[in-house]
Amino acid sequence: MRSRSRVSAVCAALVFVFAGDVPDARAEEPSSPPAGDAAEPETKTEPEAKKKVGVEEIIVTATKREVSIQDVPIAMSAFTGSDLEQRGVTELTSLQQISPSLAVYGSNSTTNGGTLRIRGVGTTGNNPGLEGAVGSFIDGVYRSRSGLMFGELVDIERIEVLRGPQGTLFGKNTTAGAVHVITKRPEFEWHGGGEFKVGNFDQTSGNASITGPLVDEKLAFRLSSFWTHRDGYYSDINSGDLFEERDRKGVKGQLLFNVTDSFDFRLIGDWTERKESCCPATYRFLGPTAPAVAALGGTQAVGFGSDSSKVRVGTNPDPYENVSDWGLSGEANWELGIGKLTSITAWRDNRVYRGQDIDFSSADIVRPQGNNQTFENFSEEVRLVGSSGSLDWLLGLYGYTERIRQDEDIRFGTQAEPYIDLVTGGAFSASSFPAGDGVGSDFRQNTSGWSVFTHNTFHITDPLSFTAGIRWSDENKRGKMTNNGAPTNQIVNDADFCDDSPRFVSLQRSFCDNASAEASRREREWTGTFSFGYAFTDDLNSYIGYSRGYKAGGFNLDRQSNELLLSPPNPPGTLKGVFEFDPEFVDQYEVGMKSRFLDDRVTLNLAAFYSKYKGFQLNTFTGLGFFISNVPDMVSQGVEFESAVVLIEGVYLTFGGTYAVARYGKGSDWDRAFTDPHTGALPPPTRDVQGKIITQAPRFQGSGSLNVEQPIPGTSWTWLMNSNVSYRSKHSTGSDLHPLKAERAYWLLNGQLGIRSPDQRWSLVLWGENLTNKRYATIIADTPFQTGSFSAFMGTPRLYGLTARYAY
Repeated sequence: MRSRSRVSAVCAALVFVFAGDVPDARAEEPSSPPAGDAAEPETKTEPEAKKKVGVEEIIVTATKREVSIQDVPIAMSAFTGSDLEQRGVTELTSLQQISPSLAVYGSNSTTNGGTLRIRGVGTTGNNPGLEGAVGSFIDGVYRSRSGLMFGELVDIERIEVLRGPQGTLFGKNTTAGAVHVITKRPEFEWHGGGEFKVGNFDQTSGNASITGPLVDEKLAFRLSSFWTHRDGYYSDINSGDLFEERDRKGVKGQLLFNVTDSFDFRLIGDWTERKESCCPATYRFLGPTAPAVAALGGTQAVGFGSDSSKVRVGTNPDPYENVSDWGLSGEANWELGIGKLTSITAWRDNRVYRGQDIDFSSADIVRPQGNNQTFENFSEEVRLVGSSGSLDWLLGLYGYTERIRQDEDIRFGTQAEPYIDLVTGGAFSASSFPAGDGVGSDFRQNTSGWSVFTHNTFHITDPLSFTAGIRWSDENKRGKMTNNGAPTNQIVNDADFCDDSPRFVSLQRSFCDNASAEASRREREWTGTFSFGYAFTDDLNSYIGYSRGYKAGGFNLDRQSNELLLSPPNPPGTLKGVFEFDPEFVDQYEVGMKSRFLDDRVTLNLAAFYSKYKGFQLNTFTGLGFFISNVPDMVSQGVEFESAVVLIEGVYLTFGGTYAVARYGKGSDWDRAFTDPHTGALPPPTRDVQGKIITQAPRFQGSGSLNVEQPIPGTSWTWLMNSNVSYRSKHSTGSDLHPLKAERAYWLLNGQLGIRSPDQRWSLVLWGENLTNKRYATIIADTPFQTGSFSAFMGTPRLYGLTARYAY
């Protein structure tokens, strides 16, 4: 889409510009003095007598109780809303720049291709049949695909990043970790704010929020909204059109009912819409079929031209992605005599309509007619939390349903026949690929499941505690795939096309061998955690523990599953077997330490971990689609640290890093699991990845930031500064670990500089992301239909602008 004016939107936004939250002070008020010393503080004039400078204490609910993050016996990070604002984190994809073990990225679809990885482990690729290894939650409600929570962060109370399997309290498919976004609740005092932002790439955006009472002490509300526009940074080399732009808007409303002193109810409704041209790819390497594309006039843009801010691409047709997402949830809390009863009921509906030039060139070889996806989810969770003497106990019940629908239609373009003729030297009957022919695929999956869980901590002595949690899960899935209307669990071959010889296999498998499969599966599994915690002092805690996680199996909801059905021809009755994939399990052992020292000016948290995966779900892009295999074994092991240091009041450092080696296994287990009974060989990419570091798993990644808020000499105003740097070492970006899919190590630098008014209400901030304009690929993949060529989805280029905020 071409750059377009947003003058009317800017003018409208200026009318109601409000600002975000005032950043948390990095100082703690002193505790009240003893009665006998009450008058003494009044005689002191030193600043230290008024404030105790220290690292901010963050209260988290990872264990479904309100506890200081320094006292939780698991490896996790937490970021308050004001901290995110101060560091310039405005959307989930930016969170990886300050969370040293987290990776967030997308591919050819923001919604379905969005991926979260922790300690190098996650679920890769655009395949709706796969749930994420890193669980995604907003206000306690599970999002079944990571990309469904990608978007702007508005009105955030905090974000918790839990590392390692969370098989008890976050028991829905969390083999690698969980990301929980908690938004602000309605309040019984009037508050509000918002911001307005302008930047390069014609960026304009804004958000606003307001909260207050409707009935004193009984009913309060909170309303927040946002909109954003930004032109794209992918430029079509022929037309100059821009892609990967942002056009988003959303609203969220909440009501808080204080029914009685012991019972409250929170109702949340939200709606988001995105209409964007996501997501083209540029060529990274050109292979032997490149001359054939060029001969047809298909422009192949590699990297960047004279304008280093734009990524050059060639498209035909233009990409698009329209998303509508909405949901309702209700959270009830009831203080009973024996404990606190919590119920969270939720419904989510997500619809995606997208299309993309899947040959990644301006030649008209193949084109999609559209891809429509629907995710409908219902969940109910009930928890009872209480304490009895030395025992803190929790009992819970969880139920969940999901419906997935996907329809996609891909057709040969007007240049498919001459392209096939060129790359085969006329040896293949190119007339088998007439324009308009192709494949229409239909996918369905229904899921229902329930689980019961308990999580308990026994305080053996004051310093020593033992925690045990266990969860029983029962899940049912039914999946169906149909290509070109083939009867269920049958193959229909087109004799004029599929039986032509020699076969042009890379094109035929998904376009002519029509098949349908339908199957159902049921899984019942135990997961849980056991750990000991020991507090050496009030400021030094340690823990050692074991956790088991589980991620359900399912069905490959991708047209490439058609190839698996037919390569080689399977015996009758095995169609549904190759359509399925099995569950993923992980056993993790971890030891850690959490500390505060130097009068709370420094925190230092350390952890060492060993995670062994069985049946790791590997999703591989072949250039035509995705197929899923269960890797027999994979191990992720390493160490990590996080620290915060308050230098003086208003000046503090944060830094952390993770060294992790996530490596596939090798040996006889692989041979037994993957040997093809028809050929006696291991299929690619399985035979190529044994013993190697897995995809998207840098050995080291880390981040650090310097935050400053100081008075401006001679005035009552303050100046603000934040500088944040993040690093990822060399890593592969493709599931088959092809050498040309490796990305070099890189650094990213972000920064903010601003001023704030004396009453803390107004602020004006200059900001920049990727200030060095580092060009890096998030994913490098086989270019469809072009053997030996590789295309890349690129990271965001340099962004900069100005933000005005107001809060009251």
